[in-house]
Amino acid sequence: MNVVCHQTILVLKDHDAIFANHDPTVAAIASTYGGGDIVWSPNGPEWRKLRKILVQEMVSKTSLDACHTFRRQEVRKMVKEVYVKAGNSVPINIGEQMFLTLLNVIMRMTWGGSLNEEDSIRVGIQFRQVVDEFVYLWGAPNISDVFPALARFDLQGVESKMKKLLSCRAKDHQAGGENKEEEKGSNKDFLENLLDLKQQGDDKSSLSMNQVKALLLANRDQKPARQETEPLET
Repeated sequence: MNVVCHQTILVLKDHDAIFANHDPTVAAIASTYGGGDIVWSPNGPEWRKLRKILVQEMVSKTSLDACHTFRRQEVRKMVKEVYVKAGNSVPINIGEQMFLTLLNVIMRMTWGGSLNEEDSIRVGIQFRQVVDEFVYLWGAPNISDVFPALARFDLQGVESKMKKLLSCRAKDHQAGGENKEEEKGSNKDFLENLLDLKQQGDDKSSLSMNQVKALLLANRDQKPARQETEPLET
């Protein structure tokens, strides 16, 4: 037990900077615009800048409180739909209704748009399929990851499939953006906050367009171990 604890300390504390870096797979590079998100960026100033922006600008209490109106409106819309269906004796799939509501909440918080009732079911089904395919491609063995010299040939089609999935997600985002509502007040979605940072021109907080797209489009459920072990710079 002592040996295991000692090795854990060596990896997660003493040599964290070394073990924090890992070679991104072909699928990861394709899905994050060249590894430009917080998961696959190499440990260094750029990664610390991305983490600082994510923590302070996107998931901070102030930012989440500013999106409270978005969440409330989507929940009220769901309650209204359920009430109408129940009043007309229409069968209700609670699991599907909750999934579509969460999807709309995420879309509203991310870029201020949501889906109407006609599009929500179609996009919801497509979104599940795309996420399943993303997870499969991230974990699928790829000969190009073992032999990088073969990556340009894309023998297993992983890179082309991932780019196709990104195109599908972009279309879903566009569908939500077309329904974006102009609201009065200071409520800003994540996209507006990131675009503001992009236009600042400050090396300490500015973002490239690829980094903006990677932070919005790439899956952010996975958290790198180094996020918990390195203090946040201010």
